[in-house]
Amino acid sequence: MQRLSATLAAVALFACACATAPVAPAPEPVMQLEDLDYDTARGDAVAEGEGSLRADITILTLDAAAAEALLGIDDPYDIEPRRFKRPMGEVAAANASSRHGCEVLTRPSFWVTEGADHSIEYQREVFRVVDWVEPRRHSSPTPVLGMFIEGVRGKVRCLANGDGGWSLSVDSHAAFLAQSETYVSSLGVGEPFIAQDVKLVQLHRVAVETIIPGETAMYQLARTSCDGKDYCHLLFIRLTAVELSGQSADPPRSK
Repeated sequence: MQRLSATLAAVALFACACATAPVAPAPEPVMQLEDLDYDTARGDAVAEGEGSLRADITILTLDAAAAEALLGIDDPYDIEPRRFKRPMGEVAAANASSRHGCEVLTRPSFWVTEGADHSIEYQREVFRVVDWVEPRRHSSPTPVLGMFIEGVRGKVRCLANGDGGWSLSVDSHAAFLAQSETYVSSLGVGEPFIAQDVKLVQLHRVAVETIIPGETAMYQLARTSCDGKDYCHLLFIRLTAVELSGQSADPPRSK
């Protein structure tokens, strides 16, 4: 009888633990957007003026799970560029804008001049609590905010290869935050204060990919980790042939 009572008690404790255990969040869905219309998705984020070949750039941050599902980046040591027939910059941007911790950073555009260097630059100030100062008499602990500059700067050079394709060389200097949460002592007031263990990951990379108008090249700027989750910082370039009317004249894409 005692053994049965002990068993029932253990079952009850297990059921209670299961009932109160936190439920893991459901995986965020990845949108493939197979038939996305490029002109509509790009909108007004295009170069002003006139030209015959336009380069549309998208720089964004995407979590590693989405980067694997959309772009085939399944190895953290894989830093190779990619070539896509689909407008993957806009597909990735739609996903980045709706996923936790991801974001679209900038979407510049320029008219291609063969052999010329086209500059790319995006920078911003980011602030994180990096420390706490001991409280003085009748005061609470004081947070110390650290300021970091993250973003990317570099250049893109476009060279025609003679058979309708373009070799796109990207020389980039990227800097993005990596962080994990660190619980600091309560400093004598009975509650924990959290500071971020932050470092700035800085990388210089040079990569080349060849595409034709209507295709997209993708470049991997950096990979960082935040609170145990990996993120890929990516740059996309899509070449768009433009008619005199200003409308896209790219050939139909193959599926």
